[in-house]
Amino acid sequence: NEAIYKDGELVGRATSGGYGWRLGKSLVLAMVPPAMATEGETFEIEILGQRHKATVIPESPFDPDNVRLRA
Repeated sequence: NEAIYKDGELVGRATSGGYGWRLGKSLVLAMVPPAMATEGETFEIEILGQRHKATVIPESPFDPDNVRLRA
């Protein structure tokens, strides 16, 4: 349950996270106020005492229909 900050203020908590090997990026699910959960909104997440930038993405990066091109 890592802390989520906006402008230095605690605004939420991460519920789960991990590295998305197919995406090459870390992903996190977090609980923040609905008004802040807009596409492109940035936060900081504190992991092991260090803060890292986090950005709200528009939709799930998962491709259930396997439509995206793979090489």
